[in-house]
Amino acid sequence: MIGQIKLTRERKWIIGIGAVLLLAGLIYRFHPVLTGLWPGEEEALIKAKKIAKYHETIQNSGDLEGRLVSLTRTLERFESKLLAGDTAALAAVDIQNILGDITERAGVEIRTVRVLRPEELKDRDYIRIPVQFLVSCSVRQLRDILYGIESSSRILVFERVQISAVGRGGDQVQADIIVAGYMRKTGEKAG
Repeated sequence: MIGQIKLTRERKWIIGIGAVLLLAGLIYRFHPVLTGLWPGEEEALIKAKKIAKYHETIQNSGDLEGRLVSLTRTLERFESKLLAGDTAALAAVDIQNILGDITERAGVEIRTVRVLRPEELKDRDYIRIPVQFLVSCSVRQLRDILYGIESSSRILVFERVQISAVGRGGDQVQADIIVAGYMRKTGEKAG
């Protein structure tokens, strides 16, 4: 058995000073862990910055809603210029009718029309419908046709325009043009 240790005044001072030194060593060692237990000034500043950022986001949400409304209106305006028809074939007929009206106004007859294979645009809800047509006309009439296509009420894009001179005087040209229009994708597959 262990005998009892007598605590004299000297020993009490040594144990007390040892306990204080041990406590100081523990505080020094675990200081970063202990600072997380009580919120300090730095943490309060970080939280204040976060709150300010949240307030700014809330204030900017009105701007975002305004931009969303503007973009929605723009999308509706452009979608109203897409080709009419529930299928790619009907949309191609719409392009042919538009081309017929434009060439008729220019006083030109379309020699051939060919509907090319429709193509679904990747990651988009639209189908591209290309139509190829061939006309023989004067340069002025060709200019009127190209301007008519460009200023059409529907969105039409030139994919290819090949022009060659016909006849001796060079006042007649033959134009082989591919024009593409766009329609919203429906349940039908392109092709």
